Amino acid sequence: MEIIGRLLDVSSLIATVVVALAVYRGTKTLARIQLQHEQRIAWMELDFHVLENDESLKVVDELLHPDDANATIARRRKRWICYLLRNPLESTYLGVRAGLANCEKTSMASLRASLAPLVHDELFMEMIERYTPDPAFVTLCHRLRDEQRAQAGVATKA
Repeated sequence: MEIIGRLLDVSSLIATVVVALAVYRGTKTLARIQLQHEQRIAWMELDFHVLENDESLKVVDELLHPDDANATIARRRKRWICYLLRNPLESTYLGVRAGLANCEKTSMASLRASLAPLVHDELFMEMIERYTPDPAFVTLCHRLRDEQRAQAGVATKA
């Protein structure tokens, strides 16, 4: 009986540790998702406000892109619209990849349709390559562009 009691104690301890680890991992994952969400919302808010008037656009764009100080207002506006578009598209991708979309197949098809015209724009792709933290999303954009070019019979860059 004493052995059975000890086995039950050890089993109970192991179960408690396993549950605690599962809760810890879940909490950490939730915190990471929340942080990413808040960062994206903050950037989209900034993007929106920067686009409200040309003077704000010029000031913020010069701070973040001093290498392109002679850019026209049209180029600056396009760059910030690319930022504005990139965040929700990448968020959608991350949600689909994490299994959080209602219908993964439909969500991915919608995402690909939204990205299709954008991936041909050099400025949009520059924003994707330079400012997207998720390399799988960058790869998706390149793959989609290459697929479309191949379908159109246009040679792709390697």
